[in-house]
Amino acid sequence: MLGVLVTLLQALVFTTAAAAPAIADDSSAAERNVAEARGVVTQFAGMLKPLLQSEIQAVGPVNAIHVCAEKAPELAQTLREETGWHIRRVSLQPRNPGARPDVWETEQLRQFAAERRAGAAPSELNTYLLGADTFRYMQAQITDGLCLLCHGDSLDPAIEHALQQRYPEDKATGYKLGDVRGAISLSKRVAPVDNDAVGSP
Repeated sequence: MLGVLVTLLQALVFTTAAAAPAIADDSSAAERNVAEARGVVTQFAGMLKPLLQSEIQAVGPVNAIHVCAEKAPELAQTLREETGWHIRRVSLQPRNPGARPDVWETEQLRQFAAERRAGAAPSELNTYLLGADTFRYMQAQITDGLCLLCHGDSLDPAIEHALQQRYPEDKATGYKLGDVRGAISLSKRVAPVDNDAVGSP
């Protein structure tokens, strides 16, 4: 009887030890994907914001509206081709109907807004989801002074008119400095895994 128990214990120890590398591999894979996604977000924002600032200085905010409308999707597509990450901007108050969040994105946006109201720093407002064959990452977009030109609660009439012409169903106004305005949402296909994993980097 004692010999049987010893054999069972040895088998249990061996099984646990064998499973450990897989868990570690999943964790390290998530960390790698988070780091990669953060880099893509930095690239995207690092290209879009200077482009918008330059256009505003050159032709004014009304004529620069096309940057977010047209150039941002072009930048996202370029980065997708270079990195494999699908990039979209989402918001609970979308300007473009294509920026409506899905169920998971909606939940995270609400969580980001609640955490921001509670005092969380912008750098803390990010999360990820490792699904069966897809890795997803979201990082909050915080309203800054530049954003207020077209997203604030008191717009120049010319800007308001131009936005209404381009976006008849616009909901993306009324924000104040520091508000969570939306998020950059990334996803890419990964090797299949057994269970969904959710976390904050």
